[in-house]
Amino acid sequence: MSQPTPPVYEVPKTRIGRLRERIIHAPQEVCIERARYLTEAMSRHWDRPPLTRMSLALEHILANISVVIRDDELVVGSRTSKLKGAPLFPENKSRWIAGDVDNFDRRVLQRALITEAEKRELETAILPFWEGKTVEDLFEARLPEDIAADMDKYIFTMMLEITYGIGHFTMNHPRILREGLAGTIAAGRARCEALAPAERAGEKGLFYDAVIRSIGAAVAFANRYAALARALAAEAASPARRAELLEIAGICERVPEHPARTFAEAVQCVYFIHLISQIESGGNSISLGRIDQIL
Repeated sequence: MSQPTPPVYEVPKTRIGRLRERIIHAPQEVCIERARYLTEAMSRHWDRPPLTRMSLALEHILANISVVIRDDELVVGSRTSKLKGAPLFPENKSRWIAGDVDNFDRRVLQRALITEAEKRELETAILPFWEGKTVEDLFEARLPEDIAADMDKYIFTMMLEITYGIGHFTMNHPRILREGLAGTIAAGRARCEALAPAERAGEKGLFYDAVIRSIGAAVAFANRYAALARALAAEAASPARRAELLEIAGICERVPEHPARTFAEAVQCVYFIHLISQIESGGNSISLGRIDQIL
């Protein structure tokens, strides 16, 4: 009698093992929430200065995208409503989205599920607004003909560098861990108040207003996670998970608004800041820096 074939591996029973299994086996899905709320805000504020409208858009996105805390998680925060979700950035380039809407779930490479309702919303409410307004559109309109011809021949290309979000930088995590975002807001307000009236009405004033608004939105985003953790704690199936969720709530109420006091607060703070930078523009190569020194 033949022996049963042993499994290739045993499913881990640890917390990390369970989290790993869920993410590995989750389907890849498109999430349109960020694109939806970005477009809503931009359509309302398109006539405002770029710094103002982008900070208002980030505020609207962080106030409305789904906040999700899944089983076993201790460090919380997600870019999308889906476990393995891909957000969309139509402000950078939207023609490829329009071309792939009906093919996301049939592509050979990077296949991703998308519902019919999401397809319709993209085609009718999101993508039409961005026609002629994307970074790609503005770049191409300003490109000299000879450079455009060379790019068409693939002699060289700059499109990826231009149309991806802002990246290749490291944020000042040590300062945020030390002062909290409340400290950054206070510094921004002090500098704004020190401006001469003409500067206050100009680009410098707009910059500080955008900084204060964006950082306030980040604090509110963390507080949304705190509220969700408390709500889930009230319904937790076990005392152990209830205690974990209450601790998560306390951490999210503390950071990133205030200085981190513990290792757990520091990890969550750094993660929130890194996450929000990715939600804001999805930039390439945003580095955590020397995390061994930061924490």
